Amino acid sequence: MSVIQIYINLKIPDNIERSAQYACRSRLGFHAMESLRRTEFWELDFPGLEPKQARQTAERLVEKTSLFANPNKHLWRIEAAEQAVSQDGALQAPSSISAYILVCDREDGKAESTLDAVRRKVSGSEQPSSLLRGVLWEVTFSGLTPEEIRSESERLAVSVTRSQGLLANPHYQTYRIFYP
Repeated sequence: MSVIQIYINLKIPDNIERSAQYACRSRLGFHAMESLRRTEFWELDFPGLEPKQARQTAERLVEKTSLFANPNKHLWRIEAAEQAVSQDGALQAPSSISAYILVCDREDGKAESTLDAVRRKVSGSEQPSSLLRGVLWEVTFSGLTPEEIRSESERLAVSVTRSQGLLANPHYQTYRIFYP
């Protein structure tokens, strides 16, 4: 099994990211939050390919189709993963990041239609068995202990009231938090 993760960022300033960061600091009281970054996250599982072949297939799909990124406005990178996040795999956050928060819709029509389109574009062993799409939030806190980082990340992730949480609505989204 070869799992490939695709990370998509805007080349220009991201207004959603900026609005979320402003709301977290000024409206929700996350004063220890140093930065908040948003990345579109895709994960493809290619069970019939070796890791190198899976990476080449994913690169071809990103470069030659408009399914994942628009080259005029997006930067992207591809990484191989040990295990799929959808199967309890983990994302490796660099030590400079306090936490990754991955937010996915429970029912994601865009992911389903993208998987169908990918399957029409490739054949045989190049067809992915699954596709996961979500928003990966990269959060950095300063001056907090690891336990406080865990608490603040959880409080930031889940919207439970109008004054607590922002990134995931538990009524229709799932979330996972990853720490370095």
